[in-house]
Amino acid sequence: REMTAVEALVEAVRQARRFRYIADPDGPPIEALLADEWDTVKEFEARGGGDCDGFACWTAQRADEWFQDDAVEWCVVSGLVKQRGAWRGQSLNSPTLPLLF
Repeated sequence: REMTAVEALVEAVRQARRFRYIADPDGPPIEALLADEWDTVKEFEARGGGDCDGFACWTAQRADEWFQDDAVEWCVVSGLVKQRGAWRGQSLNSPTLPLLF
């Protein structure tokens, strides 16, 4: 049986556990977010990990390889979230399904 989109994402997250988290240098939130350089999947793998956007891009790429359906788009979303009283940049991914009427 083929994987569903959610199963593909869960499997990608499970496999991503082999990589380590490499934080970006700290700084003012907006400046840090603007200075952040996103790794390609190959760079992420070569470094043995990355920060949140590296993990988000890697898992989206892998999930897309395992669940290929033109009706599903894998989106990486970034923004600021408040963590322990400080605003920090954060990225995550999600399959986006079309609305069917």
